[in-house]
Amino acid sequence: MKNIIVLLVLFLMSGSLWASRPKIDSTAYACWKRIDDYAISENGMWVKYRYVYIEQAKQLENIQNRYYFYNTRTSKTKVIDNVESPEFFANGNWIYYTELSDNNNVSFCLFDLNRDKKIVWDKGNEPNCSTKTVLVNYASGDKRIFWRLGTKDSVAYERMGSFKLLDDDRNILYVWKGENEYELRYGELFKVHSHKVLFRDSDRLLRHFNFDGKQGSFELEYSRSKPINSQVWNFDLNGSVKNIADTRTWNLPLDLKNRISNLKMLGDGTIWELEVHNSIRSDKKKASAVKRDSAFELELWSWNDPVIQSVQAESGYKKRFSKLDKYVYNTKTRKVVKICPEVYTFMRYQPVDVPRFVLLTDNSEFQNRKDWQYAERKNFLLINLETGEMCEFAKEQTKQAVWSPDGKFVVYFDDITREWYRINPETFKIDNISEAINYPVYDEFHDKPLPAAPYGLIGWSKDARFAYIYDCYDIWRVDMDDLSNTSCYTQGIGRREGIVLRFLNVYSSDELTIDEKESVYLDLLELKTRNQGIGRITVDGKLRKDLFGSFMLQAGGISNDSRKVVFSRQSFSEGRNVWVYDLQNHKMEQVSNANPDNNGFQWGSVKMVEWTNESGKWNQGLLYLPYGYDVSKKYPVIVNYYETHTQEMHIYHVPEWSSAMLDIPTFLSNGYIIFRPDVYFTVGEPAKSVYDAVVSGVKYIIDEGIADPKHIGVQGHSWSGCTVSQLITMTDMFCCASIGAGVVNLTEAYTALRIGSGCTRMFMYEDWQCRMGKNLWEGKDAYIRNSSILNADKITTPVLIMHNDKDEAVEFHEGRNLFLALRRLQKPVWLLNYKGEGHFICNAEARRDWSIRMMQFFNHYLKNDPIPRWMEEGININERGGDRKYDLVK
Repeated sequence: MKNIIVLLVLFLMSGSLWASRPKIDSTAYACWKRIDDYAISENGMWVKYRYVYIEQAKQLENIQNRYYFYNTRTSKTKVIDNVESPEFFANGNWIYYTELSDNNNVSFCLFDLNRDKKIVWDKGNEPNCSTKTVLVNYASGDKRIFWRLGTKDSVAYERMGSFKLLDDDRNILYVWKGENEYELRYGELFKVHSHKVLFRDSDRLLRHFNFDGKQGSFELEYSRSKPINSQVWNFDLNGSVKNIADTRTWNLPLDLKNRISNLKMLGDGTIWELEVHNSIRSDKKKASAVKRDSAFELELWSWNDPVIQSVQAESGYKKRFSKLDKYVYNTKTRKVVKICPEVYTFMRYQPVDVPRFVLLTDNSEFQNRKDWQYAERKNFLLINLETGEMCEFAKEQTKQAVWSPDGKFVVYFDDITREWYRINPETFKIDNISEAINYPVYDEFHDKPLPAAPYGLIGWSKDARFAYIYDCYDIWRVDMDDLSNTSCYTQGIGRREGIVLRFLNVYSSDELTIDEKESVYLDLLELKTRNQGIGRITVDGKLRKDLFGSFMLQAGGISNDSRKVVFSRQSFSEGRNVWVYDLQNHKMEQVSNANPDNNGFQWGSVKMVEWTNESGKWNQGLLYLPYGYDVSKKYPVIVNYYETHTQEMHIYHVPEWSSAMLDIPTFLSNGYIIFRPDVYFTVGEPAKSVYDAVVSGVKYIIDEGIADPKHIGVQGHSWSGCTVSQLITMTDMFCCASIGAGVVNLTEAYTALRIGSGCTRMFMYEDWQCRMGKNLWEGKDAYIRNSSILNADKITTPVLIMHNDKDEAVEFHEGRNLFLALRRLQKPVWLLNYKGEGHFICNAEARRDWSIRMMQFFNHYLKNDPIPRWMEEGININERGGDRKYDLVK
């Protein structure tokens, strides 16, 4: 009995505490902060980050410039104030940064994180700090000074040209410039007088060199020759020096030689690239500009211009000058070959010592399609550097082709077949390399008219024999020597368990090298729950889940020893913070602590729901439930959607004034349910697609007893503002609707301009987000059917429109026209135009005003609150800036 009483007391106390939490309102916003500028040091010992308050106007400058440095060994945090843009150096043991003093003077500072030692830089020019050691170097007059921090070791070099520090900054390789000679020298950094002279020349200019750790090259220019000629030499640190090229002896036609603009050595120096002007350039001064006639200005729009006039005006576009012609010269065969046309967008030589081919991308054929194609199309070409023979192997592609690391193949994804291919440059033979993969290698959920993207070819084995390709769940190993030997690297575990397996996202695809003799770390994502984690494929091919849970992880960097990774981690109820994961000990540590316990305010929860939509397909959505949700009660619901939202299941929403869409935490705290259904679109039928998903989802939450059918509203902005305006012409299930900056007349907007860029909106409809998939004349009926203003007479829902007169994406008259149409039909409608604002509201006071009016609008229709005076009386033009009329009519 005593235990029961104790439990009852605890229950009542918890209820009291539950009820005592304040609601989220405008006073709460100033409490919230986000993490910013986080990174891990090279040695994995330190993690830096700072907090930035959401309400920046209330943020003191000293807090804004306060950085935290977390020690991963001791789990202690060091705080340094008045820091701007800190960067790690000396293997992560030091930082350098700028500091602003009280009198606004800027100082450059160095700080020893281990010894708490600060050095204010007073030596003139800012130092260059070594990423590996405590060495810094700086210019002082005509000298270059090298100084080892924390010691008295320093050395000054005179007449120094380019240089490179080697062997963890112990040795130096540099150019010394004498009165009449140049020398390439090498030796210990602090023993200047014992340096070895690798090369000396008194006639030619030695400006710079290249060195890869074993061997290098440098160029000698004949200073008085026209055109500039040069010699190229190879060298190593033992003193072996060999001349590999002399441009004076090259077998070049004289007219070509006189047009050379630049030379570039490829590979080992056997092949050289020549950039060549189309004609011999005149030394005569250009004629003075023609005086413009100011009597009038003509704007000529021509059908065959590559770029329309409005884009030219917005981007400062000028008629494009032709690129330089490119030739290659073979120093062994003494042949020169023109390798590419003037027009190309991408160029990569075969990555071998003596390249024989170059990969080109040419988009010239598709330049004038930019008005109606969102994704740039291009053709792929291979050119033989010895013969100039050209092979166009793929046309009208949207992705990029790349070389395999060993240069044996070019690999690309074909938009038409949606498969991966390779082409052998020696034979021009093309093979499908994903044919043996039993599942699609492209995005199966893609629902836009433009071609679907591949899941990815991410990484190669060390010897470049194996390429690694993703399907929806798993990773496949493609044997480039024997395509029949293709196998599933993750053994189908991902598909069986419903978990998307991807290589740990800390490297770009061209940096990622897979060594299957060691454990390979993976990102894990369970599609159904959106739970994430970190795992590894062991040497014996088994998947180990080292960390997995109901949160979202995003990698932000890795230590040089590949042992520690810095992440941001968040969930709907757990604020986004910095964490460090030790890949060897499989241990996760929290580093920052932004917004603990949601700063003590009322917070809601989120769950994923599933139903069958109007088209008979499986549908998902997110249901955000208010603080203290009681299953026995019905709550007002706002349906808020854009496209798909289930991938946002574990995103932490920081409460703040709204710039467009409603603020989820604020509405939850004020007793609303927010429903965000996923919408997958059928090309050509955006309105029906929204209807199928949204209406079926609302019916589901009504049937489940979650929603009160008499108190359901809907909101959308931009693209979803467009579809909300369509939706309310098709159903009367919503008590009210908030529409922001949405297109309401597709037939007119198709040829309208996006003011911000000057581009037409055609690409939005034919190729991208609006998903019509046809031009206006091919799909005329569909454009009319999906234009809400042409069906405005069917709208019975009260509407609040927010559309601003400086909207750079959707022209203001779209929102105004819908208002005028509903006004003419005598339907309840209000239009808010925050004058001077764009597609989103930037002005802080305007955001505050919009948030208040939006809440009052929904409260009136969904909570039966009295109507505010601004909705009842309006605001006359003479009342602007005075009475805001927030008060409710009693």
